[in-house]
Amino acid sequence: MLDGVSATCVLTLRARAEEHLHPQAVFRDPLAAEWFTKVPPFDPTFEAWYQDGLKTAMAFRADDLDHVLRRYAADKKDLVFVELGCD
Repeated sequence: MLDGVSATCVLTLRARAEEHLHPQAVFRDPLAAEWFTKVPPFDPTFEAWYQDGLKTAMAFRADDLDHVLRRYAADKKDLVFVELGCD
């Protein structure tokens, strides 16, 4: 895993990348797909609970948050989002 990066952050990145690569993807995230290729090998201890239901929920939750934040930011000038341990 990456030093200083939580496992849940990497799992969400993986879920988004896998959704992007799915032939019938609900949403696309080319950056997630690109970035996940640069992540060191995945810790096998997480494979046991990284099942279809979880990865789908993680990917869609992240995508939902993206939509909410984009709508909020649409009419704001010079808006900055700061994430404080919200993975």
